Amino acid sequence: MLNGWGDMIRIQPALRAFYEKAKSSVAPPGITLGCNWVHNFPYPGVPFVHDVRPNIITLKELSEFDLLINLIDVNHQRSMHKSMKDLCLEIMKLNGEDQETFLPSITPDTARVARFKPVLEQIKADSGKKLLCVNWKSRFSHKNAQPSLFFEVVKELSKEYQAVLFKDAVPAKIMQQEIDANDCPVMNLSYLINDYHDTIAALSLMDAFVSVDTGIVHAAGALGVPGVALFGPFPPATHVSDYPSVTGFRAEYEGKTCSGPCLETHRGCGEVNYSQNVMSPCFQAITPEKIVEIFESTINKLNKYSKRAAVAA
Repeated sequence: MLNGWGDMIRIQPALRAFYEKAKSSVAPPGITLGCNWVHNFPYPGVPFVHDVRPNIITLKELSEFDLLINLIDVNHQRSMHKSMKDLCLEIMKLNGEDQETFLPSITPDTARVARFKPVLEQIKADSGKKLLCVNWKSRFSHKNAQPSLFFEVVKELSKEYQAVLFKDAVPAKIMQQEIDANDCPVMNLSYLINDYHDTIAALSLMDAFVSVDTGIVHAAGALGVPGVALFGPFPPATHVSDYPSVTGFRAEYEGKTCSGPCLETHRGCGEVNYSQNVMSPCFQAITPEKIVEIFESTINKLNKYSKRAAVAA
């Protein structure tokens, strides 16, 4: 199966399509998924997933299944025009089928939402502002944006939005140092986060987001939180096309070895000789003004849609 939490959200429509196709001809199938970080599986309890297990299982366990579908290749196959969902549909022989189209959807844990809500509501009350989730670090250094880019965006939007950060403990400490060094008004609330379910619960209470981290992007998109997803190595259409509330934007970078998008998943950036310790120059091609422009356009578009829907109702 796949590794990233966001990846699991991205391919959710393919899993549901497979379930619906199978149950139309036989009894509902019991789909078991193998993935890393089982505890963080982002949509527990859905009817189209029977069980979630670690990637490594015994031959005895493997023999219990009637059908095995290998989706590992999806995590390594790079495409300019096909998303992970599209590739999964191809493997499942469902591409081109005349079938219902599903959108990714997740439901935050109500107890966790209740735990976060008083803290976040107090921040909104004290600041008189909406909450903006920001994240400039990915799991891989070549997908990171320079902190200064995000800090300029935060300052541009600070009249209306209080920026907040949710991140794992180790990168959160580094990001706090960057926040302090730039004296930027970002509230680091990472101490509240213990796992991905906490992140989802916190995101459900956000008014908007700007992120390079696809774990944030996919969760926010599946929750319907509006915002901007920034990309360097990948074309946005393959990542966020299923999220009506999200606008993707890619760095139009031209370097000595790269003309972008490079579609590099894990190795790193060729412009810095694939170093894992040097930031890719990719995001330097994006200006804070452009991000703010896209952000405001996204919010305005969704506000107009909401007003039209309210009038129609």
